[in-house]
Amino acid sequence: MNGEICETVLEIIIEQYILDNGLSSEGWFYKKGLIIKEPGSIGDYYTELDVTVFTPQKIFIFECKSYSGDKKITDTCTIHRAKGNDCDVFSQNYKHANALAKQFAAFRTNKGVEEAPYQLVLFNFSKGSVDDTRPALSQVMMPCLDDRNVTNIFDYYRDSPVIWRIDKVRQAAEIIVKHSDANRSKHLDYVKSLHGKK
Repeated sequence: MNGEICETVLEIIIEQYILDNGLSSEGWFYKKGLIIKEPGSIGDYYTELDVTVFTPQKIFIFECKSYSGDKKITDTCTIHRAKGNDCDVFSQNYKHANALAKQFAAFRTNKGVEEAPYQLVLFNFSKGSVDDTRPALSQVMMPCLDDRNVTNIFDYYRDSPVIWRIDKVRQAAEIIVKHSDANRSKHLDYVKSLHGKK
């Protein structure tokens, strides 16, 4: 339930940001809960993206976490909790990004531009402190943001070069949405298999 609340909070912030800045006319949109089959994977490997924001300049792939208690973030982006159960958020989100990248590769423009087409983001909405001890490069690769500062990343990239044919990206995203509903049960079965059918 906390995870769903976390995603909903982010969704509201994104909707308001797009509305306040008139960005829908520039092609900005977002999707929640996209489920994608990993291209070339063996078996039924489906990955679910919490929230994805599509813009002409960048595609933002959000991993939403709502772990209560004090937390420390180390390495590229691993969350350590006092009660254990560490979570390698970067590896999890990178798999999502890799699956999405294969779906959208054809819609890149200005491929010579050095700007990265994707930005991984950890969105934290939880009780307790967060001690981010990662090196600066890791914090850039996957910043940890919350409800007070998450829109800063949109502000930062709004004037970046356009690298997506956003009309085609939107068409592809709508197709994925249609397939996501059909794939949801397969994804759930996959997740259960990882956790011993719990």
